[in-house]
Amino acid sequence: MSAPNSPSQNSASGCWVWFFGLVLTCVFVPWLLLNWVKYAHPGYRNDQIRHFLAEIDAGLEAYRIDNGIYPLNPNPEKGFQAISVPGYSGKDAVAVAGAAVLYQTLSGDYDLDGNVDDGETVYVDRLDFWSNSEQNGRAPEVPRSVKIGSVYLVVDPQGNPVRYLSDPPGYTQEQRKTHNPTFDLWSIGDGNADDPSSWITNWGSD
Repeated sequence: MSAPNSPSQNSASGCWVWFFGLVLTCVFVPWLLLNWVKYAHPGYRNDQIRHFLAEIDAGLEAYRIDNGIYPLNPNPEKGFQAISVPGYSGKDAVAVAGAAVLYQTLSGDYDLDGNVDDGETVYVDRLDFWSNSEQNGRAPEVPRSVKIGSVYLVVDPQGNPVRYLSDPPGYTQEQRKTHNPTFDLWSIGDGNADDPSSWITNWGSD
């Protein structure tokens, strides 16, 4: 028959239980709060989207400086035929096709094989599919691009395709389909494509 634990042994084991409980509380509770702020608080998510759109905006300006024009969407050289993205239709499909235009022109993956091409300029870092894929063994927590069918798209921190429209130069106000004389860039945020009140845009209050 084993002897009962002495009071000192019970006290020591109780101290260890209390200590580990304290450590778990100090680690788990802040982690839980941080993730709540990151994933549940709309203000944080919207700030993430705004920062990402600012990166895209800067990339577009750099592209214009090098090429004399912003990437066009839809492109008159292609008969104004927007890139077809599976799962999207109507007016929003044209704007979503802009996510494919942004990918090809800003990522450095101009031949659309998922990797940055030799000699191509990268206007926005880590936009190529390879940098955002689990294939490289270190996919980011927040992907910047995805592949839908055979189409590569730039996506916002919520995982939605970034919307982009840019008319050809020389269009009159009546011909223009964009809010801005340069380009329209936006995210639908937590909302949907039919509810502009939830969008985060580059043409007005959001």
